[in-house]
Amino acid sequence: MLTSKELEDGLRSIQNQVGKVAKEQSDRFDALSKEITDLQAVIAAGGNTTPEVEAALKDVQTALQALDDTIPDAPTLPSSP
Repeated sequence: MLTSKELEDGLRSIQNQVGKVAKEQSDRFDALSKEITDLQAVIAAGGNTTPEVEAALKDVQTALQALDDTIPDAPTLPSSP
């Protein structure tokens, strides 16, 4: 059986881990948002795309899908009758 101190320590550890995960996900989202903004600027300045811009788009799409895959979809609530 856990002591109150062990339970407290365990809960604090979980809280710290949740904060770490939230920051990691936020950092990944921020990096993707910056890449999207950068790509939009390149496209707006240019007209036609280049193979490099198309490759950058694929890289961003791949990174976004990887991020989306790590975050569970929100549960859908049953509709009221």
